[in-house]
Amino acid sequence: MTRKVLGLTPQPYDHDDDPGTRDRYRVSPDRVLVDGVDFTRVEAAAVGGVPGSEHWEATASVPLTGLTADAWIVAIVRGTSGVSRPLFPIVPGLDASQNPTFEDLIDGNLGEGGDLALAFTNPLFVDTDGDGQWTP
Repeated sequence: MTRKVLGLTPQPYDHDDDPGTRDRYRVSPDRVLVDGVDFTRVEAAAVGGVPGSEHWEATASVPLTGLTADAWIVAIVRGTSGVSRPLFPIVPGLDASQNPTFEDLIDGNLGEGGDLALAFTNPLFVDTDGDGQWTP
């Protein structure tokens, strides 16, 4: 993963161009952190000594300034096309024209379509006024 997305603002959108149905909501990040600029990722050792379980880790500190009311925050981490391997074979979806052989399917598939990793936290509730409870 090369980006961490922090803070999301819900936005209504017309998903079907039909004024008779309710709008759905989507989110756009309030802030995007970029690997190598806002944080550094490091390769971590195999988990429990299991070969192939090496992974990437990163830590970022983001000051929560300017909050004037209780808030909630969600952090999202997404893979980046051409940098992150797709989730094949767990989620197939690769471009078949670029992967005609078995060897092509297991070569890492960078930039060959497919679904990239996506992870997110549960909402993190911030008690901005310090009264001991979160007020929406």
